[in-house]
Amino acid sequence: MKKGLLIILVLIFFNTLIEAQRIKDIAYIGGSTSIQVFGYGMVVGLDRTGDSQTSGFTVQSIASMLKKFGITVPERDIRIRNAAAVMVTATINTFLKPGAKFDVTVSSIGDARSLQGGTLLLTPLTTIDGQKIIGFAQGPLSVGGFDYRTPTGSRVAKNHVLTGRVPQGGIIQEPFADPEEKSNELKIFLKQPDITTINNIVAAVNQKFSNQIAKAVDPSEVVVSVPTDYSENIIGFMADLESIQVESDYPAKVVLNERTGTVVAGASVQIKPITIS
Repeated sequence: MKKGLLIILVLIFFNTLIEAQRIKDIAYIGGSTSIQVFGYGMVVGLDRTGDSQTSGFTVQSIASMLKKFGITVPERDIRIRNAAAVMVTATINTFLKPGAKFDVTVSSIGDARSLQGGTLLLTPLTTIDGQKIIGFAQGPLSVGGFDYRTPTGSRVAKNHVLTGRVPQGGIIQEPFADPEEKSNELKIFLKQPDITTINNIVAAVNQKFSNQIAKAVDPSEVVVSVPTDYSENIIGFMADLESIQVESDYPAKVVLNERTGTVVAGASVQIKPITIS
């Protein structure tokens, strides 16, 4: 008897489709950039699914942490499986002020089996140079899967359980560098460089303000002169720029997230009738 084979064919037209979007959805204004931060931390509260003794850095980290609380325990005497060493990463906007919160991603770097049910301990986050602590992260993890094992050796698993998120678990500690002095120009940077789209942005901005104030530098950058009426209201001008509708010229796209088991399709994606056998 032949085994049934399930094949799902999704026919997607990757022809270029024109779609109207706000500038803020496809580009960002100079100054409102994002930076990446990271840090080394510990996840505790795991149900015997954490790192084993072979992950020496985990044992060393626990011993160092306990020592800060005045508890001295030789590393050779530490026998726990409810903790795991992790790397914490995040992408944050430079406009965020001290006290603002953001999401962080937590990933195991040892031999833990699962981070499900764990809590991230307070972790300092720095930029790539490691010279300045930008903020801290802490809180319960949310993973996009599960991994159950029985005493008899049976196992049921779905998606990835060694990577999780802490929603709003990060908090800004230090302000970013002060913005540059006021200028009579702003720059718009396209997230995905495209000649047609950048040309449409220039046309839309000039039409909005009834003046030739926008000029394309290359397929990803537009320089906009601040109108005299907005010289004392730069934020208002930026808000008006972001809300301008522009015809974007991008191919249709579908994103498959294996870790969470989700499928995200763009507005330009078209699906034709399919056959399942």
